[in-house]
Parts: sequence; C-alpha cells; structure tokens
Amino acid sequence: MSDLRAGCYNDQRCQQGALFSKWKTTFVAQAARVFETGPELDPAQARIAELERLVGRLSLELEVAKKASRLLSAPLRENGR
Repeated sequence: MSDLRAGCYNDQRCQQGALFSKWKTTFVAQAARVFETGPELDPAQARIAELERLVGRLSLELEVAKKASRLLSAPLRENGR
C-alpha cells in the first residue's frame, strides 16, 4: 500500500523513477563540466587548425571574386540589365 501512495503502481514504474533520479543526480553533479574548456591542443595541431581556417576563408574569397568577375565582365543586354 505504501508503494501506491508513493506513486509506484508497479515495480517497473518504481525502477524507471529510480533510474531517472540517478540520471538527474549524475547530471547535476557533472553539469559544470559542459562549460569547461577542452584539453589544450598540441601546438602543431593548433597550427594545422589555424591553417585549415585560413584555407577555408581564402577559398570563399576566391569563389566570390570569380563570381563578381563573371558578373562584371558579362556583356550588357539591350535593355541595360
């Protein structure tokens, strides 16, 4: 009868509640770790990451420049557009 007053209508429901409670306790205890900084990168790995970002940015700039060049060098139509 005490299980009914506690909201445990069957054993499975009680186990689910206990599992949720355990997950919640673990989360609350370790939630601050989400905001911690990650491990420091090896200087060589950091340089590689920096160069990869640079290559990406330069690729994008080149793509924009090519598109602008095509648009500017295209002959105008008769209506001026």
